[in-house]
Amino acid sequence: MVLMRGVPGSGKSTKAKEIARAHMQEGGTSVAICATDDYHMKDGVYVFQREKLGYFHTQNCIRVYELMKLGIELVIVDNTNIKRRDMQAYVSNAGSCGYEVQEVVVGKEFLIPSMDMNPHAFNDYIQMCAQRNTHGVPKDVIDRMARTFQK
Repeated sequence: MVLMRGVPGSGKSTKAKEIARAHMQEGGTSVAICATDDYHMKDGVYVFQREKLGYFHTQNCIRVYELMKLGIELVIVDNTNIKRRDMQAYVSNAGSCGYEVQEVVVGKEFLIPSMDMNPHAFNDYIQMCAQRNTHGVPKDVIDRMARTFQK
């Protein structure tokens, strides 16, 4: 199992697709990408439903578990996973199904910065993510998520 991590607009979904494609090109037989965002789709349009967010996260976790029980070789969880607790159920289920877990942090150099990072680099990164994210997540929310990201 691969757990994608990063703020909205960082490129998690793009990286998840790259990982899936590489897996299949290297001889893999099955892969699935599961995102809680999938549950916000209505007639092909993303409609964020805050009141259903917890329920949708649970549904995604159940879907991932079911895919692992079916023996899908590689299951990729494409969520922000900002806090360690966000990943606990996935990690626990992976262990019970005999899957190894790998975390892929997109934008790691900004979310886990070094002391010599350019002071403007973080703000530039947040601005870029705010412009790139496809779900209209406001810049201040992305900034807050980045500042509370747990290693």
